[in-house]
Amino acid sequence: MTVIYSVEYKDAGKDTGKDAGKDAKAIKRPDIYVLKLLNAVGSKTLTVKDMMERLGLKGPDNFRNKYLNPAIKGGYIALLYPEKPRKKGQAYYLTDLGKALQERTQ
Repeated sequence: MTVIYSVEYKDAGKDTGKDAGKDAKAIKRPDIYVLKLLNAVGSKTLTVKDMMERLGLKGPDNFRNKYLNPAIKGGYIALLYPEKPRKKGQAYYLTDLGKALQERTQ
């Protein structure tokens, strides 16, 4: 099994003294729900309904809180129409970061 990590930068570009840069990187493993979502989306552009069907989920709140929002926040998935987030038929696709992570976990 391959373990993939994302990197979050804290205080990037700031010199905070003698130990500057010591804690510059905090390693965070992507959540299993995010990985499942990336595999479900693949190379497609999908609506929330389509993604939920592929994952076998019925609760939209659960889906948004555990799968979609963390994937968007992590930069793995992006909105097709970012200027209209509540657009009817809004769809989502994998970013380059999401594609790279998905490829490594297959």
